[in-house]
Amino acid sequence: MRLSAGAEYDVMYERRKGYINNNGAIGALKRDEDNTVASTDLYTQAEWKFAERWALHGGARASRVAFRSKDYYTVANADDSGSRTYRAVTPVAGLLYRVSETTSVYGNLGRGFETPTFLELAYRTGASGLNFDLNASTSRHAELGVKTIVQRWARVNAALFDVVTSNEIVVDQNAGGRATFKNVGHTDRKGAELGAETLLPGRVQLRAAYTHLDATFREGFNTVIGVFPNNSTVPVAAGTPLPGVARNQLYGELRYRGAPLHASLEALHRSKVPVSDPNTDFAAAFTVWNLAAGLVQERARWRFGEFARVDNLTNRDYVGSVIVNETNFRYFEPAPRRNMSAGIQASLQF
Repeated sequence: MRLSAGAEYDVMYERRKGYINNNGAIGALKRDEDNTVASTDLYTQAEWKFAERWALHGGARASRVAFRSKDYYTVANADDSGSRTYRAVTPVAGLLYRVSETTSVYGNLGRGFETPTFLELAYRTGASGLNFDLNASTSRHAELGVKTIVQRWARVNAALFDVVTSNEIVVDQNAGGRATFKNVGHTDRKGAELGAETLLPGRVQLRAAYTHLDATFREGFNTVIGVFPNNSTVPVAAGTPLPGVARNQLYGELRYRGAPLHASLEALHRSKVPVSDPNTDFAAAFTVWNLAAGLVQERARWRFGEFARVDNLTNRDYVGSVIVNETNFRYFEPAPRRNMSAGIQASLQF
């Protein structure tokens, strides 16, 4: 049996000020506060090979995340200082069975814990100060998979997964440039992953990865998106897909390695993505190609490398990311057009 344990501590500090926006010009001060978040984690994990072909994996993490805000803007309103501490213990367990020297099947069960961010805590509906009534979301994870090697042909990984989240954090209102958040019931994320790469002799290899993700709200709720007077309440029906999530994604890469040269041609396809909770608009599907190449030289303990790559090879217009529930319906962030980069690397081994 192998056993390990550890601890982590992180702290983040920000000084947040807000001003009246007078058509793009900075106006009077309206917010002045110090915000601090500190996280402490204790974890342990173990592996037990209790039989020739069987192995049991397990672990647990105890987390404590503390948010604190000190308000200095108390002339025009009340002191909005406050704090909120989130705690959780998240266990995980997995069982692996080695069918043969080249094939293994496994199953994992675990729980997850995600606190709000300071961005999600920043405002609350109908009042000033941070939204410390917002709860952390928790989740239950399950995965079943297989890993196998087809001798001299390919390495293949396949998995099915299911994630149920409680207290999902969503937009309550997004109006006038401010977003407030709230907890809703449950969300479901279920799907499949498939990855493969060739093991053929020679200098050319192929690699591919496919993900299918069906992510939906289990219960319905209401949200408010838009600028007055077009900021009416919008219902989000049960079964609606989660915004910002592509249902299908496919990645492929053709690689060449023949010292000192290496090169690759990459392709990424992503299906359309809803950009708001009620799914009133979508970012279109796209396929983009990238090309990379480089040289490597090794001299005694030195290793030198030169590389160049071209992204978005076909100079396609597409949406690279989205702003979910953006208040002015400007959901779409365009990806760069064709762009190039190059570099030189050097390393010394001691």
